[in-house]
Amino acid sequence: MNGQSFIWIMPVYIDLTILVVDKKTIEKKYKDGISAFRENYYWGEDTNNQEDDELFAIASMNSDDQDIEELISKGLLFDNALQRSDDFTIVNRYGGALWPVSWLEHGYSFAWHVDAKEHFIVKAKAVDEMTMEKIGELYDEGINCFSTIRSW
Repeated sequence: MNGQSFIWIMPVYIDLTILVVDKKTIEKKYKDGISAFRENYYWGEDTNNQEDDELFAIASMNSDDQDIEELISKGLLFDNALQRSDDFTIVNRYGGALWPVSWLEHGYSFAWHVDAKEHFIVKAKAVDEMTMEKIGELYDEGINCFSTIRSW
């Protein structure tokens, strides 16, 4: 990161579809914990997968593309009868969360943990109110409004 250190990184951008899981859940339930989760889901420049201080977000084109069986096999829970989980959820850009979870809130462009700092939530909501013209102007200035919100 060019010698810069991050103070906080929140919220995560909602691609077409993201599977969102609380890091505390991964730490407690996922076989071999956070490091194994990171190994299983590539986190780098060539992916749209994201991570902030509280959440992991796995991107895909459609909610059907999310491999929840893999998560279940590694220790997360899913209720087949109710078609929901308290351990994770899937959020679609157009349509919102497939099922609610108590630890996650979202707007149109971003999702955040309920414990996120208020000023990051304000930034996320502000992007939803921007015109595409304004977003384009900011992009030309080197600010990508559609990336995980960061503070340095």
